[in-house]
Amino acid sequence: MAKGRKRHKTRFDHTPGEWVWEFPEGSNGFCNINIKGDPWGKMVAACYSEEKQSIADARLIAAAPDMLAALVGVYRLQCETCPEKAIGCGKKCASESCDSFPFVKVAIEKATGKSIDEILEGGDV
Repeated sequence: MAKGRKRHKTRFDHTPGEWVWEFPEGSNGFCNINIKGDPWGKMVAACYSEEKQSIADARLIAAAPDMLAALVGVYRLQCETCPEKAIGCGKKCASESCDSFPFVKVAIEKATGKSIDEILEGGDV
């Protein structure tokens, strides 16, 4: 981690923990996405399709919390280095560089159900 940077802890509403997927032998296309190391075997999601597609879906779902944290981190870094930081960030930011990240903003808002301003002000991730 770079010196002087804060590491933000995830505080979203989704199930915490590292998500892992498994494809039980003889499952006929059924994949589980579980919490790694959960002694109760808590399932986050399940996929059922052809084996190849089920595995691809399960990998994507299991990676979702990490991808969300990465996207919020990229967006936050963009805001921290914004030349227009004095006037605020998120939807209030007037910097052209922020306009290059609308897809990141939309993906974060879709995944969390929160506005980017709520996420940045709330210290999520």
